[in-house]
Amino acid sequence: MIDLIPQPKRFRKTKSSFSLLGDVSILLNDRELLLAAQGLASDIESITSMRPAIRVGEAALSDLVIELKTGVEVGSGHDAYEVKVLNQKIIISGETLANVFYGVQTLRQLISIQGSVLTGCTIKDSSDFEVRGFYHDITRGMVPTLEDLYSLVDTLAHYKINQLQLYVEHTFAFAKHVDIWGGNDPLSAEEILALDEYCAKRHIDLVPSLTSFGHFYMGLRSPRKEHLNEIDIEAGKQEYSFYNRMAHYTLDPSQAESLSLVKEIIEEYAPLFRSKYFNICCDETFDLGKGKNKERVDKSKPGAVYLEFLFKVMEVTRNCGKTPQYWGDIILHDVADSLKNKLPKDAIALNWDYSSDLSFGASKPFHDLKVPFYVCPGVCGWDQWIADTETANQNITKLAKQGQKYKAQGLLNTNWGDRGHLNTIGTVTYGMLLGAAVSWNVKSGNDLLAFDNAFNQLHMKDDKKLTAKAIQLAGNKDKVTWRLISNWLDSSQTMIKNEGEKCPKTNVFLRDLNALSRKTLVASSKKLDQATELLMAAKQGAKPKDGLLYDEMLVGCEGARLNNSIALFWLEKSGKSKSKDKINAYELSDSIRKFEHRFRAVWHKRNRPSDFWRVSQKLLDLAEQIDRLK
Repeated sequence: MIDLIPQPKRFRKTKSSFSLLGDVSILLNDRELLLAAQGLASDIESITSMRPAIRVGEAALSDLVIELKTGVEVGSGHDAYEVKVLNQKIIISGETLANVFYGVQTLRQLISIQGSVLTGCTIKDSSDFEVRGFYHDITRGMVPTLEDLYSLVDTLAHYKINQLQLYVEHTFAFAKHVDIWGGNDPLSAEEILALDEYCAKRHIDLVPSLTSFGHFYMGLRSPRKEHLNEIDIEAGKQEYSFYNRMAHYTLDPSQAESLSLVKEIIEEYAPLFRSKYFNICCDETFDLGKGKNKERVDKSKPGAVYLEFLFKVMEVTRNCGKTPQYWGDIILHDVADSLKNKLPKDAIALNWDYSSDLSFGASKPFHDLKVPFYVCPGVCGWDQWIADTETANQNITKLAKQGQKYKAQGLLNTNWGDRGHLNTIGTVTYGMLLGAAVSWNVKSGNDLLAFDNAFNQLHMKDDKKLTAKAIQLAGNKDKVTWRLISNWLDSSQTMIKNEGEKCPKTNVFLRDLNALSRKTLVASSKKLDQATELLMAAKQGAKPKDGLLYDEMLVGCEGARLNNSIALFWLEKSGKSKSKDKINAYELSDSIRKFEHRFRAVWHKRNRPSDFWRVSQKLLDLAEQIDRLK
């Protein structure tokens, strides 16, 4: 075994070795391999200060040769490749350009670990899942710059991810619907085209993903479109609410105009992507049947009204030449069994479950229905300043095994951005790469220690091997979520009605207060302090290619620590904690203000301004409210 990401299926050491300290050339049998060869040449140059010559043809013009060869069958399985490290030659072979590209990534990782002299070996490898994807929310807060999206694609490609989806509600500049995206720093059509091209060259399928039924918050807040809301309210006059944008705002499927709107945005968006797929989402239609369609839903079989609109949206995507994908939660939980056999066999269900015990999304029903599907775990960073790694590790590895058992076509690892998208890319990178590891080699999920070692060495360049341990400590599931904190000052009447009675001394929901424990919060904060110390120590000597990762993780630890402190302050003010170590309200509120300033700087290094102002205002309001409680 060798610590690579992903772990190769078969690795055998030999007695030979290959030195990069010499006249090395890279020989291609297909000019389309140039990009892969250039990445390899740059890695070699960074270690030896000598850049290999890249040539096309059969004859080698130097003694030390790295051959990249397509058109070679090297075994069964998805994306199979072979790497042979001999005394004076390295041969990377595979049937397709993508296969050889993945072999090159493995060699680059070997060079990263071993340096200028490579141990002889033979690697024969292939992937367990045909599709290995990453799903990235760019709509609930952070809209990345195009340069940052390029950087993300480079990282994904290096670890053999071959599908990327960007979740969009209102962050694309639709030509006919400026009222949806105005003021939200959207991506343009030109930028999507450029990103699609960038992905294609790195063997990543950029799949469009648009909300088209539920989660239509910003669209339905427009005065032009609020009449299409299932719930009959003047949505644009309601105060913006993190809670409502997650829990409400579903299109009214009984209005022809709803389908016309969806048709217009899909028909504009779809041609920008070369992918044959289109994710229409259609998840969490929480309001359906609670407003204008109550009578229809009550008279129908469970899920009948939902399926009728779902199938219409699917037909729109097919007419655009795309195979529809859709989230599977409503199918599993809200559709009558007698209707499930109507699910089309060409559309791909995205079966999500973000729990540690897989208590939400069962894959067997899709398998039994003979419906193609992906399993969709999550990095568990949403509503967190730093990801809940404790839950994510279990979720990602277990769902990969479930997907393999029930023959899922792919694994799509998700990164949502609920309530302002606090989880910067650095705080979820560990989970992102774990998804890459197990979607290629499911069995490797049994050895998280090996993954930690590879993560430290390959991605963080942390010779002290402290980073992964810090992430585990910071990612404890006992820390207080941002959902709990942000709900404190959310004025949504629906939330107030649903969450129950409030504490008269703090105005915090009693249900939330009763779930808190001083002992647990103190223990969680100690882990965050330990994680911070380890990250600071690792940062001193580590040399990651992405220089922002440590800053993002450190700010994430600070934000999580503040959440815990706010919760402890609530317990004290409510009389539920009698500790002698009282929290100074003014010190806490000023810490929040200072944190807002630091987070502002981190946000803008990768992202457009986008929704930072909403997060900023929430933090400053928190500080002011704590001052008032003093």
